[in-house]
Amino acid sequence: MDPQSPSLETLRAQYKAEAESTPYGSEVWVGAGIILLGTAGLLVGLSLLINGTHTLVAALLLSVSPLVIVGAILGLAVLGARGSKLVRPALGPEHGPWAAGPCVRWPDEWPWIGIRRLDAPPACYGEGAVVAALEAEGPAARAGLQVGDMIIAIGELLVRDPEHANAIIMRHWPGHMVVLHVVREGKELTVRIEAEKRPVSTGPETR
Repeated sequence: MDPQSPSLETLRAQYKAEAESTPYGSEVWVGAGIILLGTAGLLVGLSLLINGTHTLVAALLLSVSPLVIVGAILGLAVLGARGSKLVRPALGPEHGPWAAGPCVRWPDEWPWIGIRRLDAPPACYGEGAVVAALEAEGPAARAGLQVGDMIIAIGELLVRDPEHANAIIMRHWPGHMVVLHVVREGKELTVRIEAEKRPVSTGPETR
């Protein structure tokens, strides 16, 4: 078990930068508004052209509105492509090529590190997962994880809540290294746990 975790500040900085730059916010609403305005301009132009009034304005609207709509759609497509790069499985190379594996696995292929239950953290922390129960002789206990440790990151992913932590753990395979960044008595530690095959005696809720 490492006494310090110098990479956590870098993780937090990356998480904050990516959260601030994720395009699925105000930019999407602006793009949708531009498309609606372009559509409205197109309809007004068609109406004027049909009525035979203000033909110059109608021609201008009919020529500009499609360009506005196409430009907004292309802008949203670029933002979507940029966002897809941010939503990436950043677990690090030491976790193995889990991303290339199948989406559905048999139970004997599930990873097991011996965490029986994770609870939500205190309100003052907001995010993370508190270790509430461990298998006495499980990999996590042998690696030095303790009840009461608060998991704040797994690999290069900050943990939002217990369900998120479980989902990240399940992305691994038996034999992969699961790197937990935890807070214990105010100190940040790193616990490295080698995932094993799930024993038959353990229930499905045990990670």
